[in-house]
Amino acid sequence: MARWALDPDQLEEPLHGLRSLSGSLRGDPDSLIVGHACGVSVSHVVDVTRRWPLDFGICPAPLRTYHCGVTPTATAAALPSGWWAGPLETNRDQQAADALYQLSFGYSAPTYRLNPLLLSALGRTGGSVIGVKTDREELVGFAYGFHAVDERGPYHYSQAAVVHPEYQGYGIGTHLKHQQRDFTIRRTGVDRMRWTFHPSLARNAHLNLAKLGGLAIAYDPDYYDLPESERLVVEWTFAGDAYQAHRDAAPAAAAALADRATEVVVPEATIDRAHWVIAGLDRVSLLAAIADRFAAGDVLCWAGRIDSKRAAYLAVPRTDGAAR
Repeated sequence: MARWALDPDQLEEPLHGLRSLSGSLRGDPDSLIVGHACGVSVSHVVDVTRRWPLDFGICPAPLRTYHCGVTPTATAAALPSGWWAGPLETNRDQQAADALYQLSFGYSAPTYRLNPLLLSALGRTGGSVIGVKTDREELVGFAYGFHAVDERGPYHYSQAAVVHPEYQGYGIGTHLKHQQRDFTIRRTGVDRMRWTFHPSLARNAHLNLAKLGGLAIAYDPDYYDLPESERLVVEWTFAGDAYQAHRDAAPAAAAALADRATEVVVPEATIDRAHWVIAGLDRVSLLAAIADRFAAGDVLCWAGRIDSKRAAYLAVPRTDGAAR
């Protein structure tokens, strides 16, 4: 199988503006990938019938051509002056990523450590290994993911994104996701990304669904075959999806939930067949309500706080052709 690689300087240069990466695939001057900058509508074309994206070694059947216009649903805030974001390519950085991962999740058992050699291999074979450093070279954010394929074609799967506890709430998580998106578009040309999170994490839910414009397409009560490994599966379609009007209307509609003190599922009067699922009362009721909404054919398109102790998910009917 023929293989190509992007020029190293193109991989390392931050995307602070549109940059045409003409001839990015060495040996193929006809290829063109247009780099992606936050907040700008961008097109990219990858013809996988002739140029399967970069270093994966296998490609799914049937081969097909991908061509999509990408309009981000959110933009990442600029990092402070002197900070850096980009691929983590040295063993020292990859070991720092392992340490940050354990710190952020509170892990201590060796079972949950990240192997720096695995991170190195991912970075060399099309995976994303992205970090954010301060002006003191301290790693304060880290995300990694890999190429995946389902019945609809290829996508990028983000296994984890972590932020140092002392730096949470400053937009670093959003920046990491946008860095993964930009890397994915440049490196592979795919137009969507997936990851998971626990339904009880209100901050994660708001970032994933409301800020980024992702869609919770599935609920798995036993994602990792471990106790309490319930997860929502999020799909972020870079070009946007059919649910944005619901997201735009959700903040005002959610304000009316403040008086619904004890209910877990509340019908939403302004959106046909939509329901609110309220989090913060008790975990068991929340998970049961979410499972029921997915069983009824819904997806979750928005999440946000309704008071200091509770948050709410907006569940709407799945449109034709939506991911599963």
